[in-house]
Amino acid sequence: MAAATTPETTLASLQDDIGALKRDVTSLLAQLQRDASTTARSAAAQLDDTAHRAYRSLADGSTRSILQVGKQVEAQPVAALLLALGIGYLGGRLLSR
Repeated sequence: MAAATTPETTLASLQDDIGALKRDVTSLLAQLQRDASTTARSAAAQLDDTAHRAYRSLADGSTRSILQVGKQVEAQPVAALLLALGIGYLGGRLLSR
């Protein structure tokens, strides 16, 4: 014969189930927090690495450009001087307005 369920046993069973559910939800939230933290750290590390690579690439390109301009000025100093004067004149005219 099946044992009769009383309101007290039903209530105790529900309380046990609610307690287990609370523990499961707490555990799930803690795991989600750990996963989110790990993902955020990984994304930040990737962004940092990408930024460093972009900076190095830009710095290397700038250095090459400066060296190239320096060689061009040494090769054709008169043309470089006239170009600088022309840019300065145009810049002055535009800024004076």
